[in-house]
Amino acid sequence: MLSNVSNTIYNFATSASSYVAPAASAVIGVASNTAQVLWADPAIQKIYLGTTAVIFGTAGLIKSRLIDNTLASFDGRNVKPVQVPLAQASALVITSGTIVAYIGLSDLYNRAINSNNMCETRPGFCHDNLGITREAMPQIEGETATKFLSSLEEMGVKVTHIQVPAQDLMSTQNELNHQKVMSMVTAAKAGEFSPCTMEIMASSDGHVLDGHHRWATCTQLQMPMNVAVINAPIQKLLDLANNFEGVFHQGSNQFTK
Repeated sequence: MLSNVSNTIYNFATSASSYVAPAASAVIGVASNTAQVLWADPAIQKIYLGTTAVIFGTAGLIKSRLIDNTLASFDGRNVKPVQVPLAQASALVITSGTIVAYIGLSDLYNRAINSNNMCETRPGFCHDNLGITREAMPQIEGETATKFLSSLEEMGVKVTHIQVPAQDLMSTQNELNHQKVMSMVTAAKAGEFSPCTMEIMASSDGHVLDGHHRWATCTQLQMPMNVAVINAPIQKLLDLANNFEGVFHQGSNQFTK
């Protein structure tokens, strides 16, 4: 009778523990979908993988201890742990996961205090960027912008002037001056600056060609903005813009503090 009870409890413990890993996986899946844009960041990957290892290691440790304690309690005897290898492996996984997650958090912290690049201090903000530095991006201002758009239309490239939610666009460059963006946000909230009414240029595949800091400001404000959407992919537009008369390039805008 006692043996039957022991077996029942053993089976229950094994069955119950089998739900831990799927439940943890489901939670991590939801978190992954929510933070999908962050995944390209190496530090976020370390935190994610480290946390996942800790969760699964903890599940394995609970399973081994629960089974051993249950058997020992109901059989009334000193049972030599049958799950020692699992417990040791789980502890190793937990330790390794903690170290990896800590390294990821350290990377984020160091970037936050040493960098003025919003693409680094706000991981995911520049998701799907093309890895182009600020100084390599064409700057198209004033009369040059008007001439550039006109030349495109003369070439048969359609340009549509519409309002687009800022968050629907993507950065092309991998550098944004964090302090500049936040000062623009402050000025916009105070009514001293209207970045979202100042038209920027974007490609047909949703990448910003010119006006990155205004785009970042309007994204922070969660406001739609005026956009000249050019019916051409960003790579083609970069080639055309870089060779257009009047287009210039700027420096790095102090991306380190």
